Amino acid sequence: MNHAPCLSIDFGNAFTKVAVRPEIPGRTLHVSHPDLQFDRGLNVCIPTAAVKVGTDGFARWYFGTDALDVPFNRPGCHFFHDWKHDFFQSAERGLEGSVLGAASRVTNSGPLRCSAISPDELDRVARGFFEWLRLFIDDRLDERGLPPVRDFSTRIAIPAFAIDTEPEARLLAILGEAGFRTAYVQPTLPEPLANALGIFTGGRNEIGDELEPAHTGMFEGTRMVEAMRARATHRSGPKTFWTLAADMGAYTLDMAIIGFSTSNPSRSLMDTYYGKERFGLYSEPLGVSDLNQRIRSVLEPANRSAFDAIIRGSEPGELHLLQDNLFHWRRPFLPRGASQALGEGREGERIHEAVDQFAQEAGTKLQRFLKRYQYNRIDEVVLTGGGMYLPAVRDALFRVTEKLGATHAYVPVRAGDTPTQHVYTPLTGLQTRAGTAIGGASVFFDLATEILNR
Repeated sequence: MNHAPCLSIDFGNAFTKVAVRPEIPGRTLHVSHPDLQFDRGLNVCIPTAAVKVGTDGFARWYFGTDALDVPFNRPGCHFFHDWKHDFFQSAERGLEGSVLGAASRVTNSGPLRCSAISPDELDRVARGFFEWLRLFIDDRLDERGLPPVRDFSTRIAIPAFAIDTEPEARLLAILGEAGFRTAYVQPTLPEPLANALGIFTGGRNEIGDELEPAHTGMFEGTRMVEAMRARATHRSGPKTFWTLAADMGAYTLDMAIIGFSTSNPSRSLMDTYYGKERFGLYSEPLGVSDLNQRIRSVLEPANRSAFDAIIRGSEPGELHLLQDNLFHWRRPFLPRGASQALGEGREGERIHEAVDQFAQEAGTKLQRFLKRYQYNRIDEVVLTGGGMYLPAVRDALFRVTEKLGATHAYVPVRAGDTPTQHVYTPLTGLQTRAGTAIGGASVFFDLATEILNR
């Protein structure tokens, strides 16, 4: 049985997060550094960024934190935004509905313009970024006295719709060429499944006497453990613990139903329970990027340039402030250096209406998922991703699950934000940001080798 140290990558559109599991038993550790000042003091968000300076024959490339050191308005710079969306775009075309936008490159050789990234440039960006990331992680591991990346088996979490697609295979090849040793068991994981494991285990890694995951220890404090104990003690608990994990990122709403067996949570999910699939995945092209465009469309024309500058800019702090004020707290926001606030008066009312409509649409898409798979019971809910910070969105989704018996949900919250629903357990900033990476490194995936039958 493989108990090599494990490294897990949560490959995100804007930021990538990394966690490592040095030993068993023991906790999975998140990778952090003081220079990663993009996440309100957590220091775990690594920019999924790339910049090319100059022409192809004389170009210099910068990745990750190095890319953000390049001035955004420097002539001849090509800033690659949301290139992860490009990378998986061929897989995303299988989603219902239209694919949102095209991943783009912002070129600063005069006026801002967006152009599609070429396949050759996309390949160069992906290879360069993961080579840079491996060196960055090596330095962080060395600071902790841990072995280098090559001594860890590596897993990477990807969108649910990209599992078993050509982009998945290409990504694994790129990781290998960049110096990562991809895991023999479950080298890629659907983001919702990795996230649920990260939230449930909190990074705990324990093994039983028969070299199986010590489920009660790893999942201690969760409702699933309560269901497992009821089943074992009184035979009265449910045979299957149905968990909904939903993640709203920049471009997609990824949803998964995970039907854990309460007698053996490591049992394969690739079967059915009374005709219902115990692992259902569903993705819809709806994300925060779409909400940004909806908000822009209701702004006064004179305010759109300031809004565009923040959305396209390279300062995450300013973007967080804008989204917190306009989307979350529902109050006007004055951009840096501007004389006119966004979201005042009737404009603010239009923004609130757009957010509510967006939330209602997210709830409708969840209803569509549950109806398609004919799920009629939800025991636990895990809501993550940037879109779930919005109270309107998380409330809309939870109301759908309440009708199927859900009485509790894990949700992300902003500092000072008290969830209106008493049935919500607030996730810490670290759980929200690094939960998927922490879950991906879990020994659960080493030992539950048949969980996805891949």
